[in-house]
Amino acid sequence: MYGNKLRSIMLLGLVWLMTPAVSPAIDVNPSQGSDITEAARLFANLAKTSRNPVVVSMAQENLRKLRGDADQGARKKSTEVALLPQSDNTFVVPAVVNKKYMATFLIDTGASYTVITPQMAESLGVAPSADSPTVPVTTANGVLNAPVVRLRNVSLGGMQVDNVDAVVTHLGDTPQISGLLGMSFFHGMELSFKQDKLVISR
Repeated sequence: MYGNKLRSIMLLGLVWLMTPAVSPAIDVNPSQGSDITEAARLFANLAKTSRNPVVVSMAQENLRKLRGDADQGARKKSTEVALLPQSDNTFVVPAVVNKKYMATFLIDTGASYTVITPQMAESLGVAPSADSPTVPVTTANGVLNAPVVRLRNVSLGGMQVDNVDAVVTHLGDTPQISGLLGMSFFHGMELSFKQDKLVISR
């Protein structure tokens, strides 16, 4: 008798778990080409359709963990970039700005800002205006206030950083160099050198 009641309760519980119903859940709308896994889709579906609060909570927690693991993987991303030697014994790296402008940059992790030349700013369509913010810059002619612009993105060896603040100023008689990459690009990254390559990780 008790065995039949227990089986009935278990069966009702399974029906309740499997019955679709709208419930509060994390909004997951994977875009086309997203890296979301089948496991994430399963948990998202459970969170949206189950009327059992325990199941919803479990699904939400697993979604958060999956997202956290994905974020950690992204932060550990690393890349190697070839260093291009110059005639003055310096090295430059090729980078892409705003996904359309290929340029060569010196690396200067001691600089707070990335720097681009006025010519490059004009080519990118981000030439500073009269109301652009400025920062003091030390030059051969003393300290001057140089304007700051925002680059939509900068990519180096597949490592892309969005919304990079860059100072616009002349870099002397080196037309082959379009700027220097400073900490407004490298913030949060680790840099090392391996033979003729720059290794970047984050």
